[in-house]
Amino acid sequence: MNERYTTPDEILKSASVPAKPSQLREDTFYDENDEEYSVEFMLSGDFIEFKSYAEPEMCHQYEPFSDDDFTEYDSHLPHLMLASEEDSSFEIPEDDRTPVRIGKAVYKAKIPYYQQMMTFYGFEENTVISQIGLAGMGMVYNKDTENTPLEAKLLSALEEAVRTYKEIKIE
Repeated sequence: MNERYTTPDEILKSASVPAKPSQLREDTFYDENDEEYSVEFMLSGDFIEFKSYAEPEMCHQYEPFSDDDFTEYDSHLPHLMLASEEDSSFEIPEDDRTPVRIGKAVYKAKIPYYQQMMTFYGFEENTVISQIGLAGMGMVYNKDTENTPLEAKLLSALEEAVRTYKEIKIE
């Protein structure tokens, strides 16, 4: 396995540590008519916002032992992101999509994501984020996290974020 995509032992073991209380995460986006929207969702306090400018919008990295407000990207750590169509939906064959109805999500899929894995929830096509080329929300994690208690903890956080996702027009 590529050393760059190996999850640290203390992170793998963090599955047994209770998650920090969820926090409201929000950002501003504009629709195709240049109208302003607040995009928000709840996410465990175990996640810290980051922006590497190589990643999609609204990224939060799993760092359960940190109290920072902002962090740098680390390929060893899982992260949640709003994902673009080129990162996810066009690569997901229809047969790999499991229909769901959670918030704005209409399907769920688990796919290879570069040298990692992504569990992805595809959103309805009429969302504000879909108008700017984002297709839904995904949790990216290293392959050594698959089928572990940490994967279950991460996917629980992802499902909460998808379930609480809202787009609110700003007047």
